[in-house]
Amino acid sequence: MNIFDRFLESWRDWSELWFSPAGNTLLQLALLVLVVVSWIAFSFIYRQWRARRARLKIPLIVGGWGTRGKSGTERKKAALFNALGYRMISKSTGCEAMFVTAHDYEESREYYLFRPHDKATIWEQTNVLEIAANMHADVMLWECMALQADYVKILQQSWMTDDISTITNTYPDHEDIQGPSGFDVSEAISNFIGNGATVIHTEQNFQPVLREVARKRGARLLEPPTEMADLLTPDVLERYPYNVHPKNLMLAFQLGKELGLDEGWMIKEVADHVVPDLGVLKTYPEVQVAGGRRLRFSNGCSANERAGTMNNWRRLRLDNPDADRREWTVMVVNNRADRVPRSKVFASIVVDDLAGHKFILIGSNLNGLNGYIEEALAARLARLQLPADRGEHATYLENVLARDVANLRFLCRTVQELAWRCGDILAVSEEQVLPALESCPLDIEALVQAAASQASPGVVVSDEELRFLRDAATGFVSVATHKAALLAAIQSGAMAGWLESHRKWYRDWFNSSVYTVLDYYIKGADLVRLVGSLCPPNTRVHILGVQNIKGTGLDFAERWVRQGDIDRAMDRICTRDVSPQEKGMQFIKECGKLEDFEKDLIRRRCERFLEENPSLEFGARRVVNELLSQVRTPVEGEEVSKLDPAKLAQPEGRLKTLARRLAGPTELVLDSFASIFRAHKARVVMKDLSNGRVGGKRAVAILKEMTNKQKGGWLVAKFAAKK
Repeated sequence: MNIFDRFLESWRDWSELWFSPAGNTLLQLALLVLVVVSWIAFSFIYRQWRARRARLKIPLIVGGWGTRGKSGTERKKAALFNALGYRMISKSTGCEAMFVTAHDYEESREYYLFRPHDKATIWEQTNVLEIAANMHADVMLWECMALQADYVKILQQSWMTDDISTITNTYPDHEDIQGPSGFDVSEAISNFIGNGATVIHTEQNFQPVLREVARKRGARLLEPPTEMADLLTPDVLERYPYNVHPKNLMLAFQLGKELGLDEGWMIKEVADHVVPDLGVLKTYPEVQVAGGRRLRFSNGCSANERAGTMNNWRRLRLDNPDADRREWTVMVVNNRADRVPRSKVFASIVVDDLAGHKFILIGSNLNGLNGYIEEALAARLARLQLPADRGEHATYLENVLARDVANLRFLCRTVQELAWRCGDILAVSEEQVLPALESCPLDIEALVQAAASQASPGVVVSDEELRFLRDAATGFVSVATHKAALLAAIQSGAMAGWLESHRKWYRDWFNSSVYTVLDYYIKGADLVRLVGSLCPPNTRVHILGVQNIKGTGLDFAERWVRQGDIDRAMDRICTRDVSPQEKGMQFIKECGKLEDFEKDLIRRRCERFLEENPSLEFGARRVVNELLSQVRTPVEGEEVSKLDPAKLAQPEGRLKTLARRLAGPTELVLDSFASIFRAHKARVVMKDLSNGRVGGKRAVAILKEMTNKQKGGWLVAKFAAKK
């Protein structure tokens, strides 16, 4: 047998190992296991070595963790070092995985951190470390995204070894991993305290847990006095571009003190240099959509537990259902299928804690969320039981009715409130409508006709306006009838029967305030219009986003962030100085295609500025008039402003349904291959970015595109674009 024959025979024997389930020798199996284990061990050791090598190249590393406010705190800490002129990179994983970079004395720029298949892995930390090392960063700041104790120890005690760390708080969250109790959560977060480290924290309830762990590990634990946050005056907090939390701000200030910085300097510079996270509690500028509806949005999506949500609810002064029933309060609840415990918590929050005019459910697993809401509603109604003392029955039921009618904020309790509602719908004053309603019998159609008759002369009441007038009259008549039924039940002693009818009455009216958006891939601009279409015409609407920000809610939140950016660009344009005007015009041009409500915002700002400045210089007036002519002129193929917002609430058509059903399974197969390309492209962009081979704006656009495509729906979007 020659050498070639022996090679073929040996190859045949070894091929059995790969292509045959049987016939393998123990030696072959042992060698295969050795090769696989060796490769895994080599890969792990090699990446560990790369991480530690990159770590040694970075002079200062500041980490941060906690339950609430950690992403916003990282942004404030990054603002400190950006103001000092250091070259820095800050990684945060709040609503979206992002990193902020700044070169010497330059403005910070925000980038998406690409995650293959939108899944987090601790290995991404090594990639960011290498980016920081390649860009010769002076400082790296990072937010811990791990939950399990073993991963936290690897990140903190093996790879990063922070020079200084911060912990915001240890509120109960992720109880399925870190819990089940709040004490267990605090123990899990205490793993972020490194051996011999310096740690700053603002936790109040579980301070003893952190102190004991710090003592065992020889760490220095700094606790800023709690009264420091209370001493921050409103004018200081108003300097920040969003509703900043005082405790998180004091955490950043304590870090600055540790570095020897002046307090007055920090107050100014952090406000001037902070890059807000997408999920910060911020109210964005008002926009106007079809029907004269004026919408503003407060982003509370990053508060994904009860304590944070209720804190936002109070900070926005929405917790009093009797305060302003004229302005509609709409909750957009963004659900996630992979957060079932969180869905159950928010179902109970919607039912028991948030009194709104409308609840709009978006995202995934909406059937499950609706089921949890039904369970929470049944539990709430089951708690309505008559007191043991029969003498207290009447008072108890009167209080129950008053409370429940107040919680259903969309119901008109008095003729005065009905006059408000009808006056807003018809764009007339309430005084004009009130006499006609007061003289009208308690009949739905009679009330509708009486209100419609008060419309402005020559104005035809539309079908949409009639529909909302009828809804308002129906609610008013129902409340009045229900109150009368209670008085009759008190007189006849049939209060148990009325309570049973009240349970059904409340369930029906509460369910009428819940609206489910079935289209998971609905665009943010269309969702803005849809929210408006569900509210009466000519009404001011305050939208509050809650629960999550990923998935459907991400594009919706980004749409409002864009409104804020456009509004700031208009601040520059509406000045007498040509230089800021040019920067503002450049931003508007980079926005690309503008939506109808975006054009309306620009048009209103331009017209108001020209009206308030009749003696404006020619150059500045020319810039404003040029922009005004662009937003007044319709663009060819611009169908978006012609759409009826109410149609967005209708079920999708057959063609779209067929395309979605065919594209869904096909996309699952193709996405495995597409993700390989996206991951490779993202790695190349991030490497080129750290080496200065790609521009910042170009890198932002590419990384955002890759991130959006991996969230799904890209094949359906291609089908829709070709229709």
